[in-house]
Amino acid sequence: DYAVVAMRNGLGETEALLAEHLAAVESYAATVATALEANRAQGETFQRATAQGDDGAARDARKAMWDTLSPLCSESHELAEAWNAFTYRTAADGI
Repeated sequence: DYAVVAMRNGLGETEALLAEHLAAVESYAATVATALEANRAQGETFQRATAQGDDGAARDARKAMWDTLSPLCSESHELAEAWNAFTYRTAADGI
């Protein structure tokens, strides 16, 4: 757990939770960037395939698009958990 490691390195609980939240945002942003690039490329492949009547290639392109989107679902859950931990801690501190 990133917060535990951060606390061992001298950060307080709130600062550690903020660091964990920011790491989750950074990871999510990188996954979004990867998904965007792949979906643009596979979207073009999909369009070419459908224009050529190649339904198999179109399905493959569509699957490849989903394969890069699906990690966003799990990472959005991790991001929400990091956010909630940070906000609960700061609310408990009266902030």
